[in-house]
Amino acid sequence: MSPLFSHDKGIQYTLETTTAEQIQDLLSFYRLQRWGFVIYRCTYGNDDAWASFMRHLNQRTKQHVLTDTYNSLTLAGSLDWNVQEDQSLDGASKDEVRRRFKQWVASGAREEFPSDLDVDKTRFLPIENPRYNYYIHVNRASLDS
Repeated sequence: MSPLFSHDKGIQYTLETTTAEQIQDLLSFYRLQRWGFVIYRCTYGNDDAWASFMRHLNQRTKQHVLTDTYNSLTLAGSLDWNVQEDQSLDGASKDEVRRRFKQWVASGAREEFPSDLDVDKTRFLPIENPRYNYYIHVNRASLDS
């Protein structure tokens, strides 16, 4: 975690700190209601494969979080995939998706921030939260794997 988050928490994470604890702490610190990644659907034509992918992603993610004991039911309930489904993304390259993701982080992501978040937290949130640093690019090859 970055200096702001670590400094204000007053603790350091250890190898024993669970993923669920880290996510919950980040959500609490920034007063966020949801976590998860932005998913760009870049292949169309096989809705069954897409539905299967999303089921698998949800099951595996929740299963992983639920194996951690720290407030895991609440955390699993706040999981939110920001799925971008747009036919114009069909066959989109990673570079094109990266460009769209950066645009979303610069503008649309701010809508998820609490309106009364202080200036420092508003500045550090996009740096510290994986939701605003990483995305999932799903193309035909990933659906077929």
